[in-house]
Amino acid sequence: MELAKCAKCKTVFQRIREPICEKCIKEEEQIFENVKEFLRENPKSTVTAISEATGASARKILGYLRDGRIEVVEGAGLNCGHCGEPIPTGQLCKDCFEKADAKISGIIKDNTPEKMAVQSQRAGVAMHTAARRK
Repeated sequence: MELAKCAKCKTVFQRIREPICEKCIKEEEQIFENVKEFLRENPKSTVTAISEATGASARKILGYLRDGRIEVVEGAGLNCGHCGEPIPTGQLCKDCFEKADAKISGIIKDNTPEKMAVQSQRAGVAMHTAARRK
């Protein structure tokens, strides 16, 4: 474990994983719980309404949405990072996520070590260590 300065309150603490101290982690979790409870009672709230009611910043609420920790039904102002369509949570809409997933799967399938070696040989690509090139 290393000593670190809390990114939020600037106190020195023994860091295990998080860049903030245990006290600040508890405060952050309480803010999240307040947002989550408000959304249970008011599921169609906007980010602005959630922020005003809970005291959580709009930036923090949008972070919860992007991380998939909460979901807002309408008016969140959260859009797909690719096509711009409104989305309830995350970073991509369902269609863009599925397209990206299919594209990545295809790339992985096409880039197995065996296929890459064959492609390199066909293209006449030779690989050398840095010492051998001299």
